[in-house]
This record gives sequence, C-alpha cells and structure tokens, in this order.
Amino acid sequence: MNSLVLSCFLLYSTVVSGDTLYFKNVPPQPGEESWKFIEELKSPMWTHHGWKRADPGPQQADLSGGIDLREGFPDTNGRLKTAYEDLRLFLAAGNVPGNNGKYLIETVRDDGLKGESFRLEAGPKAVRS
Repeated sequence: MNSLVLSCFLLYSTVVSGDTLYFKNVPPQPGEESWKFIEELKSPMWTHHGWKRADPGPQQADLSGGIDLREGFPDTNGRLKTAYEDLRLFLAAGNVPGNNGKYLIETVRDDGLKGESFRLEAGPKAVRS
C-alpha cells in the first residue's frame, strides 16, 4: 500500500514540474486592446441569409407568409428566452416575417417524455416541439 501512494506522489510531482518548465517558454499574452474577438462576440450572429424564394417541396415548409411563434412550454426561470430570441433573429436574417404569420411554431410540454427527451412534429402548416 505504501509503495502505491509513493508512486502516485512521484508521478504527480513530475507532472507539476513538467508544467512549470513548459510555461517558461510561453510568449507573453497580447494586451486586451488587441482582442478583436470580443467585438465579434458582441456582434449579431445572424445578419443576412442569401435565401432565394422557391416553392416548397413535399418535405419542406412554406415560411413565406411568416411564422407565428407560440411559446407554450412552461419556462418560469426564463431559460428559453434566448433560444426564442435567437430563432426570431435567425428568421429575420432570412426575411421571414415575425409573429402572426401563417406557419405555426409551437413549444409545448409533453409529460410522457423523460429527462431531456423531446418530440418534434412537423407538417406543412406547423411544427410542434
């Protein structure tokens, strides 16, 4: 038992001193003024989709008349707020009109599902999740 403990300690000691040697050769980090990715993170994710109008095929939905987003899933803590907003921004970037449209997108609770399971029912006039 003592030799096992000693072996683990030696292995851990070696890793730590190996990391210390490695960090000696790391160049200094650039200043925050050069962090361009911060501005990218602040910018909108969706700006414009180059979608062209087309007649929907048999397995496609027609969103040209806009969508009607019904937030029916119970969300007392507001955890879905950003998901709904992201969906709206995504569709707006594709020039899909917002609420009160012809295509229904609805979220509902299904007590028959367990954990993080979900069901998605999609059809020509609506999608339900």
